[in-house]
Amino acid sequence: MLRRGERDEGFTILELMLSICILGVLMAAFVGLMFATMTANKQTKSRLDGTRAEQISSVYFGRDIQAAQGAGGIVTGVAARCGAGSVVLEVRGVSYDAVSLASKVTVVSYVFSTTTVNGVTTGVLKRRSCEAAVSPAPSYPLTPANTRTVARGLVTTAPTVACNPAPCGGTTTSVNLTLSRSGADVAFTLVGARRTT
Repeated sequence: MLRRGERDEGFTILELMLSICILGVLMAAFVGLMFATMTANKQTKSRLDGTRAEQISSVYFGRDIQAAQGAGGIVTGVAARCGAGSVVLEVRGVSYDAVSLASKVTVVSYVFSTTTVNGVTTGVLKRRSCEAAVSPAPSYPLTPANTRTVARGLVTTAPTVACNPAPCGGTTTSVNLTLSRSGADVAFTLVGARRTT
């Protein structure tokens, strides 16, 4: 049986130093794991942000090109009929009111501009959509009913448009819109095919 003095002695300085060293190693490993997780999270967010422009713009572009109608259905480099500014690409057509079945002029304008945030200038592509009654004839430019930023973080030069067959107009069957992200060496191309039936 132990004497009372031996049972109540506590820890030695060597045991305390060893415990502190082990705790330091465990904390260093934990902090390293935490920083590795934060770095992986930042890289994943950066990759997702990099593809966001493609995801959002592809949702609209294909549908817009399908809806183009008439000889002036697809035009480029003109003053916008929907909002202000010069368009990269404009899609014109006719839609119908679901309730009254009245026809409406529909204009979708893709407008490119630049913006500066924290001293960095990048390009922005916005999609504006407008509708107006066919009769009486609408007065242009129309007021946008909806404006959506479909791509940001682009280079400061306007996207390029290629129509097949060229030039863009009544005989156009497909349209390619090429966008380049700022700081990336890879461009992405949106492809839209016009409805033929």
